[in-house]
Amino acid sequence: SVFADDESIGATYLGGPSQFKNFWEDIKKQLPARFESGLSEEETKEGFVLQSQLSLADLCKRVCDITGIKLTPEVVSELDQSGIGQPVKKGFIIVSSDIVEITCKTKSLNLIYHADAIALQSQAIETASSSGRKRLYDASEVLFKKGLAVAPDSYYILVDYADTCVRRALTSNLDERANVFESAFRLYKTANASKSIQDLSSMAVELDH
Repeated sequence: SVFADDESIGATYLGGPSQFKNFWEDIKKQLPARFESGLSEEETKEGFVLQSQLSLADLCKRVCDITGIKLTPEVVSELDQSGIGQPVKKGFIIVSSDIVEITCKTKSLNLIYHADAIALQSQAIETASSSGRKRLYDASEVLFKKGLAVAPDSYYILVDYADTCVRRALTSNLDERANVFESAFRLYKTANASKSIQDLSSMAVELDH
């Protein structure tokens, strides 16, 4: 089984407050040590329990997405009823008959998306037409997002996506530029690219003047 009730495998490892309190405390210490921006200001406060922000249902669906498992609509509906920090329904369990199919997942799919996104970005830079450039940047962004869906922690995709946002911002109007710069900042921050964040901040200040 993938999930059962609160006292079974799923809840024991990811939601058992009494048995695995140390697990959540250790995770809270390890995240900032490995990732500079691994926790928000609120999450670093003493007494904040990371477990309260976890959705076992979303975790299950993410695992299925990565492994190529497709569940029946009934099971997905059951999972959708679970809220953040809440256990799945009492007695809920996923069995083999709940799996519609298991598709092939190409391990290097993120590399393909990444390469195609970079190619579109290069075309956008060389395109004189503003409308054509916008379409190319939009298409590039879609591929970057697909790449991150496959490999959310890919440093290179995060940084190249952010770089693309910066290049796009430089050819955007003022209203759009602020939003694009903000997207770039979030991506650099997720990648823990401190030097790029500093460069972006300096660039934003220069453009404001």
